[in-house]
Amino acid sequence: PHWFRWPSLFMYKMFGVYGAYYVVGRFAGTFSGPADLVRQYLTDLTPFWLMGRVVSAAAGVATVWVSYATGKRAFSRFAGLAAAGIMAVVYLHVRDSHYATPDVFTTLLASVSLLLAVSAVRSGRVRTLVLSGLFAGLAASAKYPGILAGAGIGFGYASATPPAVKWFPPARTGLIAGIVVSGFGLASVYAAPLSNWLVINYGVQNTFMYLGIAFLVVVVLLAQLLTPPHRVLQFVKG
Repeated sequence: PHWFRWPSLFMYKMFGVYGAYYVVGRFAGTFSGPADLVRQYLTDLTPFWLMGRVVSAAAGVATVWVSYATGKRAFSRFAGLAAAGIMAVVYLHVRDSHYATPDVFTTLLASVSLLLAVSAVRSGRVRTLVLSGLFAGLAASAKYPGILAGAGIGFGYASATPPAVKWFPPARTGLIAGIVVSGFGLASVYAAPLSNWLVINYGVQNTFMYLGIAFLVVVVLLAQLLTPPHRVLQFVKG
């Protein structure tokens, strides 16, 4: 589109949907040529908005299923059902699933990236991890905050979980992975009041800068501790 206020993936996806709509209309006799499609777009946007909303609704439903698959893959069937149930009633997700915006589509792509990251941890397949990165990139190309989703998965899950689970027998893989991932939720215990205090005293812009620098330093330092056990210990544990 020659401008970059929004990434282009969602626009190109809708362009494909409109193209399919034109092909169906051409066979049904609604359109005699591309000019008829353009004329309808300029005079009545209703079908175009409806198609966008249907796509978002479908992405919203698919995200619920991906949440179930991720929870089941990482922990258990109960965890998958709990994750799907929560996603199905999350206010922002339900609300935005009604709109022709890229938000829910981005969430779907980021969720698929997380599912593939979990699968890569379980299977150890590099190809699956590469696919996880691919979907994280697609999420970023649908909406820029998708970059944060991909980075969060890479820093907080895909890189931290594999070394941790190798220190314990296979029977405890789910437990150890759960402890590692719980850091996502536990971070809000200190991050929320700290962010609130920084915003009040230093403003929003400085808060982002201070937190970014602090988390970068902490992540880089703690990452030095992410070492797998010696192969002999892995053999004994196995």
